[in-house]
Amino acid sequence: MKKVLSAAVFALALPAALVLPSPASAQAGPVSVASECHTGWYVNPDEAALLPKQTEAGFLFDGPSLVHHATNVALADVPDEVGFTAADVTGAKPLFKMETTAQYSTINVTADGKFWSSKIPATDEGGQNKPVDKAGDLVGKWSGYTEATRVVSFGVGYANDTGNKATVTSITFGTKYALGCKEVSAEEPGHTPPTCTTTGTVTPKTTEGVTYTATRKIENGVTVSATVTATAKEGYVLKEGTATWTYPVAKLTGAQCEESPSPDPSTSSPAPTAEPTTTPAATPSVSTSPVGNAGGGSDDGGLPVTGADVLTVAGLGGLLVAVGGALFWLTRRRRVA
Repeated sequence: MKKVLSAAVFALALPAALVLPSPASAQAGPVSVASECHTGWYVNPDEAALLPKQTEAGFLFDGPSLVHHATNVALADVPDEVGFTAADVTGAKPLFKMETTAQYSTINVTADGKFWSSKIPATDEGGQNKPVDKAGDLVGKWSGYTEATRVVSFGVGYANDTGNKATVTSITFGTKYALGCKEVSAEEPGHTPPTCTTTGTVTPKTTEGVTYTATRKIENGVTVSATVTATAKEGYVLKEGTATWTYPVAKLTGAQCEESPSPDPSTSSPAPTAEPTTTPAATPSVSTSPVGNAGGGSDDGGLPVTGADVLTVAGLGGLLVAVGGALFWLTRRRRVA
C-alpha cells in the first residue's frame, strides 16, 4: 500500500472532478505560479484563473484552483510515495491527480494512497469504488492504459465547487516539494584583515534558509582574496535579492611592512657618559689649587681663593723666631764682655 502524505479523508462520492484539459492545450504555453521561491508549478493556458497564490507557508488554494508540475514516467513506474500536506483547511481538502498521455486521462489518488481513473466504470477494478494499490495495476483495466502509457504531470487542486480553502505546504511525487516561501536576510561574513605576518580569514555565518558559498582568487599560486556569495535555499527568498562580499586575505607586503633602517655605528655620535664626581669630605682640607686669576676666580671654575697660602705664613714665622733668637744671643754676649 502506498504511503500518502495527505491526511485528507475522501468520501466514496467525491466532488466534481478537476477540470484538467489535455496535454495538447498545455503546449500552447503554461502559466506559472507567481513565486520568488519556486519554479516548475503551472496551470494550462485556459486555467489561468485557477492559479493558487504563493504565501509564506505554501500555495493557497481558495475555491476552484489547481496546480501542475511536469514529469515523464511510465504508468508502471509511478513512485510509491505520492500525496500532499495541507494546513488551515476550510471545507474539503484538495485532490491529488495525475495526467497521462497515449490517450489522455486523469488518475486520482485517494487519502490512503490508492489509484483510480474516471475512464474505468466506478464498480470495476480501478474505478472510483475499487481503487488499486499501484498505478501500474491500472494497465489493461482500460484500453488507454498500456505499457506505453506515461504520466506527464502531477498536481493538486479543488473541484469546481466553491467554499473550500487550504494552504498546501508540500507536494510529494517521489520527491517532496516544500512550497513555503519565507523571506530571510543574509548576514555579512566575519573577516580578519591580513597583516605583514599573517593571512586574513573569512568566516561565513550560519543563517536559516541561506546557503553561503566561498570562492578564492588565486594569483601566482597565492590566494589574494575570498568572495562569499549568499543564495536562498528552497522555500526561502533573500530580502536583499543578492548578497556578495569580497575580502583581501594575502599577507601585506611592500613599504607598509618595511622596518626602519638601523643607525650606522661608524657615523653615529658616541653616547654621552657620566663624568665621575667627588663629594668633598666633611673635615677641612688644605687646598693645593693654584691661585685664582685676576678676577679672583680659580682657573678650574671653583670658588675664588681669598686667604694667604698656609705654608708660606708658617715659613715666615719660623724665620722671624730664628732671627730674634740670634739677636738675643749677640746682645747678651756684648754685655758679658
